[in-house]
Amino acid sequence: MTIFLFSWSLISGGKEVLSSYYRTVVRGRWVTLFFSLSLIFYVFSMSNTTVADSLLIQGTAPILIVVLGWIILGEPLQKTTLAALMVVCGGLLIIMIPSIQRGGLTGNFFGLAKALAFAAGTIAIRQRKSVALLPAITTAAAFVTLTAAFFIASFSITLKNLLILAYLGFFQTGIAFIFFTTWSGKISSSITGLVVILEAVLGPIWVWILLDERPPYTTLLGGAVIITALVSHTLLYYGGERIKTET
Repeated sequence: MTIFLFSWSLISGGKEVLSSYYRTVVRGRWVTLFFSLSLIFYVFSMSNTTVADSLLIQGTAPILIVVLGWIILGEPLQKTTLAALMVVCGGLLIIMIPSIQRGGLTGNFFGLAKALAFAAGTIAIRQRKSVALLPAITTAAAFVTLTAAFFIASFSITLKNLLILAYLGFFQTGIAFIFFTTWSGKISSSITGLVVILEAVLGPIWVWILLDERPPYTTLLGGAVIITALVSHTLLYYGGERIKTET
């Protein structure tokens, strides 16, 4: 991911990217920090609980963005957000309480930490709208690489695993972040929020189909509660914002 994003930065920006890279990274240091934590917590969450639990909990990021926007940026907090937040908390409890018995509570907490870090990174982007995002994300990937080195027992790797990692770095995360940095500012916030929620819905389904990892019924119930709250909040909150703006 680091190699791919850095190469893309050079291809798209040329020598100007290198000359301003350090300055750009310093200006976007909070973006780098929070997205680094987001990626690290993602791995720890996936390693310690089911994919469904992890992704559904991480899917709470859109509402956390609104809450942090109120706390940090002083943006107004609407009643729809408070209502959605309470419903989301109920859904989280439905997922997390049974996980105490099946040993996934640690992964669930890391999933929540990932959502919070992602939300904080998004707020940092909104604070520094002039910062070039790609160098900040590339540096975040490099930081995660260095962090991962401390957890590696051996650096020897089979060709098959190397190809899998290349696929993950190129397609799964590399191209995904290029799309994120390129298009996130060109579509409405409501559409962005719904797209983020799609990961929480589709991720567990793919794993269920391909790996037969069946989510517990409590996860399905809690997930349904969270998704309903998030979609309703996205449509009501940003729909209201659009009407207000047009007025």
